[in-house]
Amino acid sequence: MDFTVKEKKEDWRDVLKRRFAVQEQSESIQPKIEPELPKPVKDDLGFIGELAQSIGKSEREKEARRKVAVESVLDSGWSCIEQKNKLAEKIKAAKELRSEHEEVIVKKALKLVAEDEPMLKESRDLLVKLEEVTGNEFRRKIKDMFLVGFKGSGSRNVLLVTPDNTSHSRPKIVLGPEGFQMRPYVQARPIQNFKEIQFIVQNKDDIIKAMKTKRNLKPSVTKFEKFCDLMPEIIDGNQKPVPVGKDVLVPCNEGYSSISMPFKVFDRLNFSKGSRIYLVQKGDIDNDNNHYGKKSSIEYSRTSMEWKDAIGYLQIREFLPAAVASLKATAMPSILASEDAIEKIQDLFSKELLLFNI
Repeated sequence: MDFTVKEKKEDWRDVLKRRFAVQEQSESIQPKIEPELPKPVKDDLGFIGELAQSIGKSEREKEARRKVAVESVLDSGWSCIEQKNKLAEKIKAAKELRSEHEEVIVKKALKLVAEDEPMLKESRDLLVKLEEVTGNEFRRKIKDMFLVGFKGSGSRNVLLVTPDNTSHSRPKIVLGPEGFQMRPYVQARPIQNFKEIQFIVQNKDDIIKAMKTKRNLKPSVTKFEKFCDLMPEIIDGNQKPVPVGKDVLVPCNEGYSSISMPFKVFDRLNFSKGSRIYLVQKGDIDNDNNHYGKKSSIEYSRTSMEWKDAIGYLQIREFLPAAVASLKATAMPSILASEDAIEKIQDLFSKELLLFNI
């Protein structure tokens, strides 16, 4: 008989329980794995999105600049109104000063004009004489003699000078059967005015050089050289304005509104044949042969003067002797050269003029 104790066979249920317990214990020891969440979408909308974003930013910047600009304009506007009010007060004060002192100042100016009359008369006489010897009649005579004097120079037109930037006002110069002529483009034409003769004289060196190279024009070279020596330097009756040496403040005529500048500043002057002295506004430039657009005048008289003329005359009076001396230095050489120019040019072209008049 076998007395060995047999092991009790383990129930399958206990085996399962034990296995599940071990599995649960191992699972509790392992780190818990979180479920992977979807990654956030990056702010990348591609080219179109970036362009839209850029445009939006640009518009915001523009709007900010507009606001700044509007504020600046408004600030400037308020400043202008403030300055206008201040200017109106100063204009009112200036008018009060005028009403208080006008009679005394005008009387003072009239007295000084009477004292300066010999000097003022000299300026008028110079300009009258200058016009007599350099005016339209004088220029017409010079032109007529010049055209006749060189008529018949050669059998065909010869090109003498081609100015840079040839144009109607700077034409080519030719010489031939009809004398000197102008050729601005293809066809030569007769000389039209005295300025064109002055233009020819200005180019005398080139003309003489070209004439000496042409055998049929050599006889005319000496005659042309003598004419250029006799040709006076013609200056306009309205001479170039002379600097005053200081700023001259002259009231404007009545009728200017309160927002207009009631005074103007001048810094140059020139005389006239009448009882006027012309003032050129500061900063104005010569637009064409001493023609200034921003000019005013001081009218002087021994019997009456306006307020603005009296104020202007008192400021420029100290400079008038120097201005008259400058006018004399400019005008007298032209006057002296012109007085006998007609007679000498007639002698130079005596043969041609005689044949022309027969």
